[in-house]
Amino acid sequence: MSRPWFEYYFDGLFSKLMRKHFTLDNVFLKYEYPQVRRHFPPPPSKVLDIPCGLGRLSLALAGEGYDVVGVDFKEEFVSDCAAISRRAGLSANFIVGDMRSFCFKESFHVALNYGQSFGYFDEVGERKFCREVYNALVPGGIFFAEYLNKTVTVRQTHLFKSDHFCSLSVHLFLSGHLT
Repeated sequence: MSRPWFEYYFDGLFSKLMRKHFTLDNVFLKYEYPQVRRHFPPPPSKVLDIPCGLGRLSLALAGEGYDVVGVDFKEEFVSDCAAISRRAGLSANFIVGDMRSFCFKESFHVALNYGQSFGYFDEVGERKFCREVYNALVPGGIFFAEYLNKTVTVRQTHLFKSDHFCSLSVHLFLSGHLT
């Protein structure tokens, strides 16, 4: 049986390109991030960045005083994030883990799912991920998911409308507008 695409997609060329173009002073942080950030509770609130990738959000938020935990399945990315955090004197924590089973309980005020990483799995996998996010948030916590394919996002929002997710505030970034 072949591996799922996301297990190898982030190797090789993608990884090299991301590292080459990754900076904390990028377009995302200048323009899109402030629109999302204004909905956050003040630092030192706890933020979960999952998957954190190369840490562009985790590191920026830690630099603002947030208590950040980044989770990613790529050990290489987690290691790089931790090294950058140490060099910058930040207190962000990074953990190797699967988005579908990370087992935090009411620990975070905000959860972020950026980099178009919602939709990696089949419906069962996405439900597992949503359940984990729901369990990880404190009551009243906020979940931000970036998804650039509006048609698919609208079709998949039923995952958030069941009785199991009724108290989860979901903000989806659709076509550049926070909804």
